[in-house]
Amino acid sequence: AAYTNPWVGDLKRYTRNAAGTVSGVSVGSLRLNFSDARTASLQWQLGTRSGTEALQQLLATSTPALPDRTGIWYNPLESGWGLSIYSGGDVRSAVMYFYDGDNQPRWVLGVGTNAAVESLAMQSYRGFCPDCAAIPTVATSGGRIDLNFSSARTANLNTAAFYAGQPAAPWRRGPVAIVPLSDAVVDPALY
Repeated sequence: AAYTNPWVGDLKRYTRNAAGTVSGVSVGSLRLNFSDARTASLQWQLGTRSGTEALQQLLATSTPALPDRTGIWYNPLESGWGLSIYSGGDVRSAVMYFYDGDNQPRWVLGVGTNAAVESLAMQSYRGFCPDCAAIPTVATSGGRIDLNFSSARTANLNTAAFYAGQPAAPWRRGPVAIVPLSDAVVDPALY
């Protein structure tokens, strides 16, 4: 959605059936209140549960990435899974959203350089829910993704990512073309 302050949206849970059809149902709401370009508070409501979390930009650099590949990327021929990519300077982080062997939604995170061709080792995380008692977060291997950008707005992806509890059931795709779902990023800190 377009940037507004505060930004308000539905919180949806997506599932995938055995035929590969993805469906979403509204389960709550989100509200982001930005205090500046790098900090915000997130108010969430999930069923009868709710809370507020302080957010700050984790990877921040004053050096823009050239080209900047930041955005939400997906394969238009198979919507329902994709990546959030952040590029800043010579750093890239990617969060891939996919479905495990039981067709439940999962995510993995990888960090690398901002090279046009790169293989990222992904990590799968286990921790605690937002309104549960804090316990240590544990990271384990989550497979890998291979990115090959032909421009700032076009790429190919190979993936063999998996949820920590199901390494024998990786999400394999590729090579597939991925394109940004989001508009090109304009960094408000640069203006």
